[in-house]
Amino acid sequence: MMSFRTSIISGLLVLILAFSRESVAQQGADSSLVNVCIDEESLTLFNLVNEYRKVLQLPSLSLSAGLTAVAQAHIRDLQLHRPDTGICNEHSWSGKGSWTPCCYDHRKPDRDCMMEKPFEISSYPGKGYELIYMENSDVVASTVFEYWRTLPPAKAFLTNMKEWEKFKWKAAGVAVSGGLAVIWLGEADDPAEGVEVCGTGRIITNNRSQAARDTVLSEQTGRFYLIIASLSSPEDARKQALELRSNGYPQAKVILKDGKYKVSIADYHTMGKAREAKASLPEDYREAWIMAF
Repeated sequence: MMSFRTSIISGLLVLILAFSRESVAQQGADSSLVNVCIDEESLTLFNLVNEYRKVLQLPSLSLSAGLTAVAQAHIRDLQLHRPDTGICNEHSWSGKGSWTPCCYDHRKPDRDCMMEKPFEISSYPGKGYELIYMENSDVVASTVFEYWRTLPPAKAFLTNMKEWEKFKWKAAGVAVSGGLAVIWLGEADDPAEGVEVCGTGRIITNNRSQAARDTVLSEQTGRFYLIIASLSSPEDARKQALELRSNGYPQAKVILKDGKYKVSIADYHTMGKAREAKASLPEDYREAWIMAF
């Protein structure tokens, strides 16, 4: 008999609804997901969720390169390293990647560590919220969607109902592999142009990317930023941030503070992490300073 499991991450609650402990085949080694593409099955799941939101007259979601990278990284971590053991559920992350490890124990969950994975892994500028589906055979997008659509907690998460009503989803990232399907939702626009469909050259355009690129971060986030420049011109600041992203710093962004446009090369959730990162910057950026914002 097939068994399956769905779980949701929230700043409010975590719901575990069914159970499967079948192992998933390992797939490749860990690697950077700065340049991300989406496979057809994952794209199908994204489209099914978006079409359902449209039927309910909810705003459509943009496909986020950053959140898709996070979804892919988490699936790979679950498949390769199985951080979901003992008291740690499927929202946990191992210590075998370029992120902060998390044991997500529903009795005392580390929600900040979990929800800040987009900051740690990608250029996505906001927190992320995760819905996971597991079963003991290869998953199919239509099956995953139908299960989520008919399961009240999952449906509420995807359609901003009940405890999710105050959230305004704008972007989504999706990954499907083996017996796992993951969707990440966020309230921020993704600055990326779009996402390529793997092996096709076809780009799923992010219809909010232009607005996101033209937006300067001006509201405090409680994070610690490595600032490499303070400029008077927003155009010059944006240009420098885009150059940083193209040179391997996907978290680069512009912050408006005290009338100046600060160019941040990266940002972190603690002062300690920011100091460690500053010490390892290349010589060209050794004059960077840390700014809390």
